[in-house]
Amino acid sequence: MRDLRTLRSLSRQRLSGIAVPQPFDLEAFAAGVGEKLGRTIEIRDLPDDPRLSAVSGAWLSTNRAEIIHLEAGTSGWHRDLIALHEFGHLLSNHPSDPDWDREQLARHFPGLSPAALDRTRFRHAQDGYSDEEEQEAEMIASVILDRADIGPPPDVLDSGGLLSRLAEALRHPLRDV
Repeated sequence: MRDLRTLRSLSRQRLSGIAVPQPFDLEAFAAGVGEKLGRTIEIRDLPDDPRLSAVSGAWLSTNRAEIIHLEAGTSGWHRDLIALHEFGHLLSNHPSDPDWDREQLARHFPGLSPAALDRTRFRHAQDGYSDEEEQEAEMIASVILDRADIGPPPDVLDSGGLLSRLAEALRHPLRDV
């Protein structure tokens, strides 16, 4: 496992030349990444399938486009966070999840043709951030959030609650969202 300093440096390298919109806008960010990579990037909702209930985000790479699927029923801030994590996988060119095969993809993403399924890479995590690739994707998301100068919405930072006390103890000012 890489140390955090090395991981942050690598994340900044991967983000080199990619503008982070101010104020942050996911679609504009996706367009900027797509321009840098010379690829179309689509943001879609995850299919409404109970078998995907543990999945909050997924990245599919096809010959036609990079497709980031996101949990539909979550807050805008959380949706952006999930998307940025998936962008971390995309920008790092992480390999497909070896536990997912062509038949599973066909069941969960019925719009993909058989030829597209053969070329599709699928990436998602439901077991936390234990491996190096998950940590790298999470660090890239963190660097983007830092550049965007956004943080969790005020209701997450319950005034006087645990996060507020922790921020005060670490002397890190909370940002206005």
